[in-house]
Parts: sequence; structure tokens; C-alpha cells
Amino acid sequence: MRTFLIHFAAVCVLFPLPLQAQDNKSNSLAKDTVRLREIIVKASRPITKFEDDGMVVKISGTVLQKLGTARDVLGFIPGVWANDGVIEVIGKGRPVVYINGRQMRNQNELNQLKSSQIKDIKIINNPGARFKGNTRAVIEISTMRVAGEGFSLDSKTTVGVVDYVQGRQQLDLNYRKGGIDIFSTLEYDNNHSKGKSHNIQNLWAQSLYSTDINTESHGRSEGFEGKLGFNYLTPSGHSFGAYYHGYVKPFHVNSIYVSDRRLDEAILSSSMTHQHTGLRSSQHLADGYYSGKWGSLTADAAISFIKKNGSEDQAATEETPGAIAGDVITHEKNSSSLFAAKLNVTRPVRNGKVYIGTEYISSSRHDNMSGSGDLMDATSTKIREYNIGFYGQYSCKIGKAGILLGLRYEHTASRYYENSIKKTDQSRGYDEWLPSLHISLPVGSSTFQAGYSRKYRQPLYSQLNATVNYINRYLYESGNPYLRPSYSNELNLNYSWRWLIVNASWSKITDQIINYASIHKDNPEIVVLNKINSPHDLNSYQFLASVMPGFIGKFFYPALSAGIMGQDYKIAYRDNTRCLDKPMLLVNFKSILQFSKSFIFTAGFQWRSNADSDNIEMGETWQIDLSASKRINRNWTIQVSANDILNTSRHSHYTIYSDRQELFMEKIYNKRKFEVSVTYKFNTRKSRYKGDGAGETARQRL
Repeated sequence: MRTFLIHFAAVCVLFPLPLQAQDNKSNSLAKDTVRLREIIVKASRPITKFEDDGMVVKISGTVLQKLGTARDVLGFIPGVWANDGVIEVIGKGRPVVYINGRQMRNQNELNQLKSSQIKDIKIINNPGARFKGNTRAVIEISTMRVAGEGFSLDSKTTVGVVDYVQGRQQLDLNYRKGGIDIFSTLEYDNNHSKGKSHNIQNLWAQSLYSTDINTESHGRSEGFEGKLGFNYLTPSGHSFGAYYHGYVKPFHVNSIYVSDRRLDEAILSSSMTHQHTGLRSSQHLADGYYSGKWGSLTADAAISFIKKNGSEDQAATEETPGAIAGDVITHEKNSSSLFAAKLNVTRPVRNGKVYIGTEYISSSRHDNMSGSGDLMDATSTKIREYNIGFYGQYSCKIGKAGILLGLRYEHTASRYYENSIKKTDQSRGYDEWLPSLHISLPVGSSTFQAGYSRKYRQPLYSQLNATVNYINRYLYESGNPYLRPSYSNELNLNYSWRWLIVNASWSKITDQIINYASIHKDNPEIVVLNKINSPHDLNSYQFLASVMPGFIGKFFYPALSAGIMGQDYKIAYRDNTRCLDKPMLLVNFKSILQFSKSFIFTAGFQWRSNADSDNIEMGETWQIDLSASKRINRNWTIQVSANDILNTSRHSHYTIYSDRQELFMEKIYNKRKFEVSVTYKFNTRKSRYKGDGAGETARQRL
């Protein structure tokens, strides 16, 4: 019997030919037709998998690529919490985000990146040695390379309503020819909002002093943003590129404060304050990169320069019955700059790879503050900082187990100046050795992953600034130049089985930087908010389970994450010890209904219980989001969305506990937003820019 082998999609079928074909000595099917009665092959590969030090979620080829933007997709990723424009990795805080290896500059880039362009997303919730020592979480977004040349255009117009009509216009242009790729982005947004807040400041001395402040505010902001750059890919496979990015964002707020001062519930005084605040921020960023192979070596280099400027002007008039109206005028200017460069080299070694790299960062920030109030002294502070880091990392396989071992060294030197005089006590230097280890082990259809890393967190530049900022008559804010870095040892465990993903982590933090409310040294009626290093260690834990089963039936696609986060922490409070150990329960449920290839509907539910975080007690919050997207043709798409449709998250509140003070703050802002977006695409392409930027965490500190 002569046989033929048919092979398709990893399915092999062996069958005999008819006798006529057996008589034919050639291996040909030219004159005979063979019909397979029925062969149906069904397979569903999980879209999530563990790789090295993180979890990779496949986006291309799944319904997730139809959601709209990268921000929309991140809301479906296990372990990621996307709410009100803020992206967080649960239990780790805000991540450092990379797009094609290039560090994300601002949150708008997640709105600008289309979901249809994303290949996969990697979540690293315990970053190793190749990342800076204060990086607690990383999101790496990889996009697909689109073939073709010529000019492309992508325009998106969004109109929404939150109290007032808001709008945003984005225009992406791209030209590609041969190895050259030129890209640009222009964006304008206009927002108008209003809200209320309620603050209660309690001070327990021999009696209870209480200040009750109610605020109403109206704000308006604009944003002008632009980017222009190029990439070039040589015939030998080397690539390099550069771009410029700039923005200007003015913001104005008018507020009315009504304050009551009490002593053991008896009113001592009442006042009303009218305040206008004008803010303006701008940034100039130049970024360049190189990527290529030299024999067995793979090299990546990046260089970045940033210049930022900001200003804030406040004018407040206080009216107190029986007294002359008093005015408080403040003016603050700040400027900061950063230069950063880094080099990474990878080389195969036997059954593994060696990664080595270095990064240099030089940064500075200058603040000038002046005011007419009794407590508003004119001050000028400047911080200069230099940081250089080296790392080595080795990955290999021992049997089935994958090992990733790394060590990073960082040297930091800072100089602090107040009114042009160097302050020796606030000028410091640090030398940090930061080890990391990741182990991954597949067992049948399951995968186990374990990791350890040592981290440190430097204070933000604004937290080190000693200038005093006016918030209202009874509340001021200031930095603390004596802050020290905080240190943590972190353990992380991951488990995956088909569509189930489980994550557990534990960390011990020393010198945690916390909010602190204290009495002003010259006026006992005023509370000053600042930062201090906690005298007590903080132990935190997290357990999170996520389910992504893919499509149930033909059109329903659910994604569910639920878990618990908690801490073991104590503070001194009113001559006693207060335990802040109430855990947070959270649920994040997203779903997609795909009615056709061009029409999808999404629904989301988020809930977070009241809980303790550091020395803060936070209130419960929940919301429901809905959206629908329809692709009209290859050029036009329309999307309608309703965020927090029941407006349940408009109330948010928290309480700060410290020593003999207690500060309760409640905000009431309308979060219900209705939006309509219309997108027009013409011959669209994705930029090939591969730079990952340098000094990413230093940028965040600026």
C-alpha cells in the first residue's frame, strides 16, 4: 500500500489512496480526489505565560486588540489596576512602562498607542538587576512591525461630558521609505471641572482643637503637546533614532473655603477665603538610541536630556467677621533638568546569557518661593544629584528550571543648597548593592515562579524641598530635606495553570516614607503636612488570583482578578499605639461581548474595600464602566463610553494619623464621564522607534 502524509496545524492524517493511484508510480494526486469525511481540530492556547522574570500576555490575534488603546487593554491584564487614568500594578504601585523598549514619557502615550498595534504585554512585579534599584514594577509593551511604505495618518477626536463639555484631538503622522521612518504626534486637550472637599483637622492637647473646612472649586486646564522623530534601519540590521517631545499645560483654579475653628465643640472663629491659583508647566525632551549586533554581542544604548519648568501663583483673600480682610499672595517657580545615558550588552555563554550594563544620571532641581503671608518666608533651594550604576545578570537552564541571577551596584551623591549655601547635613552619599534572583519551573501544564530582590526608594525632589506652600488658612504643606531612602526586601511567588494565575508577595520595609501632620512651630492653629521616615518597620503582603478563560461560547470574554492586600504596621497615636493592619479586599472584573468582528461591547466592575495603607485609613470605593465600539469600515471607527456610570466613586476619603493629630479629608468630584470618540485612519503604520530612554526613575522623581 502506498501512502501520503498530510501535515497541517500539527495534525497528521494517514490514509490509503484508491487502487488507481496505487498503480501510479509517481507521487501525484493530479487526477484523483480524496475527501476526508470529517476532521475537526479544536485547541485553545492560553494567552498568558511566564517568561524569565515576568508574565507575558498575548494581545495580537485576540479580542483584546479591538479594545481601542493601550490603556483600555491594560485594564484586562492580570494584576493591573486601571482607574481614572492611573495605571498601577496591584501591591507595587505605579510601574515604569516601556513601549518597544523605550521608557514611556507621560501617561498620554497609553492613549496614543492603539490596541491593534500591540503584540504582547509583559508584567514584571519583581524587577531584577537590569532595572534601577527603586523600580518596584515594570510593564513592557511590544508592538507589531507593520510592512509597507508611504505616508499614513491617524486622527482621533474625543468629546466628553463631566459637569462640562471636554475635548481632545490627536493627530499621528508617519512616513516610511526604505530604512527611514519619520513620525510625529500633535495633541490638544481641554478640560473643565468642579468639585467639593471637606477637611477636619483635630489636635488633642489639654483640650480638643478642631478645624472644619469646606471647599468648592472650579478648574480649567489646557494641554498642547507635540513630538517629532525618526528611525533608521541599516541594511546590516543596525538601527538608531532620535526624537523631540514638548508640551505646555496651563491650569487655573478658583476656590472658596469656609472654615470653622472649635475648642471642645465651641466655635472660636469662622472665616471665608476666596482663592485663585494659576499653574503652568512645560517640558522639553530630547531622546536618542542605538541598537545592533556585533558578532555574538547585542548592544543597546540610549541618551536623554530633559528640561522642565513650572510655576504656581496664588492669591487668597480671607474674610473674618469683625476683622479686616487679609490677603495672602504666594509665587513659586521651579526648574529641573536631567541628563542620562546607559548601555546594555548581551552575550550568549554556553547554555545561558550574560547581561551587563551601566547607567549614568546627572539631575538638578531649583525651587524659589516668595509670599506675603506672615509664615511665608522667601526661600530658595537647589538639589544636585549624580548617580552611576553597574549591573550584571546571568540567565541559564538547569534541567527544566530557568535561573536568572543578578547584582546591581549604585553610587549616589547629592548636594543640597538653601539660599545658595550648601547644607552639609542634607547633602549625602549612598552606595547600594542590590541582589536579585528569579527561578521558573514548569511542572506538567503548570508553571511555578519565585523571586527575591532588594530595593531602595529615594525621596522625590518635591519631598526634599524645604519651602512652605499655602493650601488654606489652617493647612500648609512642606517638604523635608532630612528624608532618607527607604529599603525593602521583597519575595514574590507566581503560579499559572492554563487560565488561572496566582500571585503572592511579601516585603519588609525600613525607613518607609510616610505622610505626617504636625503643628506649625510659630502658630498652633496651623497644621503642616510633610513627609518623615517612619520609626517602625512595615511588613506588607498580597495574594491575588486571576482568571482569563478566553471566550465562553462564541462571544463572551471575561477576565476576573480578586485578592487581598494588607500590612503589619504600628504608630504612636495619642499616648498609645495604634495598629494599622486592616486589609484591603479588591475585585476587578472586565468582560467583552463580541457581537461581530466589527462590533464589541465591554463592561467593567471595580471594588476596593476600606483599608489601611502606611499611616492612612482609606475609604471604600467602587464603580461600573461601559463602552461600545463599532468599526464602520477600514478607515472609520466610533466608540461610545460611560465611565463610573452610577457615579459611585465620586466620594473618596481618607484619614491621616500622626502622634496627636488627625486629619480627615473627603473629596467629592463627579467621576461619571460620557465620551464619544471618532477615529479616522489612512494607510496607518506603527513607528519603529526602539529606544528605551535613560534615567526613567529619575524622570519620575523630577
